This record gives sequence, structure tokens and C-alpha cells, in this order.
Amino acid sequence: MLDSDNDHYTHSQSGYMDQQPLTSRLEQLPADVLLVAFSGKVGAGSEGNQHGSQMAAITNRAVDAFLPTALLIDFRGLDYRHGDWIGAFVLTASKRLGKGRVCVVATGDTGKALSTLWDLGLRQIVPLMDDLQEAYTCLGTPGPQN
Repeated sequence: MLDSDNDHYTHSQSGYMDQQPLTSRLEQLPADVLLVAFSGKVGAGSEGNQHGSQMAAITNRAVDAFLPTALLIDFRGLDYRHGDWIGAFVLTASKRLGKGRVCVVATGDTGKALSTLWDLGLRQIVPLMDDLQEAYTCLGTPGPQN
């Protein structure tokens, strides 16, 4: 649900019975930038396909609802090891919003694992940052205004 006082949305959904729930949070940032944050442990390889589908559905609904000029995908709370499924919805978002209008931020082991995938060519389309402020700057927003 959208909390109109804080312009954010939180969603939790579990995939297969043996997988942990995936949590998402939406936040409207200045300059019409939308932040979509995902947290939880996702399946490795093809076991993550269900989580990829959930992330895509959440991101697509958010873009449809908020009509942002840019999208920041925050994976800092995500436990990701490997699987090319994670790049699919990121590329779809980039096609919808345009090159240079989507940025991903990830740290730690998730950032290292994503870096391997991004090095295969995704980096030229969607920047991968390890610092939230750099990601804000990349998309032309100062970040949340508290």
C-alpha cells in the first residue's frame, strides 16, 4: 500500500513454499525518480526464476503507477549469489524508461556477484553502483528529502 504521508510502499510476497519471502519497498524521490528496493534471500540459478518474476511484476506495476522519469533499483538488502534471471527485469525497465534512466545499487557479496553479470555487457546499459549517493547522482536526484 502507498503511504501518502511518506510516499513509499512496502510489499512482501513468497514464491515457492521452500523459498523465503521477498520484500520490496517503493519510494518516490525528487525529480520523479522512483526507488524500488528488494530484500530477502533469492534462489541461485534457475531457483531464482520465481523471484525474478516477482521483481519484474512489482517493478512494472510501480512504473505504471508512478510514471517515473528514472528508476533506482536497490539490492543492498538482497542476498543474491548467481543467476542471469536478475538482469532480465533490469533490462526491461531500461527499455521502458530509456538508456541512462535506470541505475542499480548493490553492496557486499550481492554487489560482487552482480558485478560478474554486469561485466558481461549489462554495465554499458545500466550502471551498477556500490554507493547509494552515487546512484542518486547518476539519476539526477539528491535522494530523499527528510
